[in-house]
Amino acid sequence: MSNRQKGGYLRDRFLDAVVKHELGTIEDRGVVVTLKEFKAYFNDIKSDYINSFLPSAAFEPGRSTVTHTKYLYRIRSGVYLVHPDAIEAHRCRNDEHTQAVCADPEPGQKT
Repeated sequence: MSNRQKGGYLRDRFLDAVVKHELGTIEDRGVVVTLKEFKAYFNDIKSDYINSFLPSAAFEPGRSTVTHTKYLYRIRSGVYLVHPDAIEAHRCRNDEHTQAVCADPEPGQKT
């Protein structure tokens, strides 16, 4: 099965759940998600993809720039911190009320 599950890409479903406070725990450092919580929340996914999704989205050691495929810090085995920039970018892409605020200014415009 591909990463496009029912309801859209798993990345988007995951970030939707985080933004809606349906998945993860808010801590001082940000939103922390465990593999156990992730698997319970996405119990509609029956393939091994469920086991590899979070590890695949974790930054390589020494990296911290958010990309469309890398947006988690691995804290320890089975525990991940969602990069705050990934949450903000997801909100900007998906909330019509904040898209204007989040949009990059046109070249030459002051911010």
